[in-house]
Amino acid sequence: MLVKDVMIRNVITLKPEDTVRQASKKFAENNISGAPVINNEKKVVGILSEADILKMLEAHYTKGNIVFLPTPFDLIEIPFMEAVREAEVYRGTKEMIKDIGNALVSDVMKTHVVTVKSDRSIEDAAGLMVSKKVNRLPVVENNELVGIITRGDIIKALSVKNNSVN
Repeated sequence: MLVKDVMIRNVITLKPEDTVRQASKKFAENNISGAPVINNEKKVVGILSEADILKMLEAHYTKGNIVFLPTPFDLIEIPFMEAVREAEVYRGTKEMIKDIGNALVSDVMKTHVVTVKSDRSIEDAAGLMVSKKVNRLPVVENNELVGIITRGDIIKALSVKNNSVN
């Protein structure tokens, strides 16, 4: 089975100039945990995941032995800001959330993106994911994004493939 047989063609994407708040909202609305970042020519210039956002929070907002790590979904919710006001872990938490939400995707995204071509086997894609420790692979043809394949897509394809063998 080939990547093109199981990839998602209608890819949720981000732009480098999007904010982390906008990216978090897309993640929440589409029930995804990451997305490729593309320029106006549909060329993949980066990739952003919830893990990247959390790493940024951890690196920049650790105070003493306390680390305040809201999920990306928290960044888009106004009620969360009210809860933070009542239970501030430390001074400046509200400003931190505002700062994180206003950060640009281009400041947080990974710029070294592992991609795959649509004519590769799903076994090749799975091997790439394991060896490069990534959860999703943008699918590119002629330097243009044409799809995305995730670990879940591969697992689903393998279960269908195995059912057809039995």
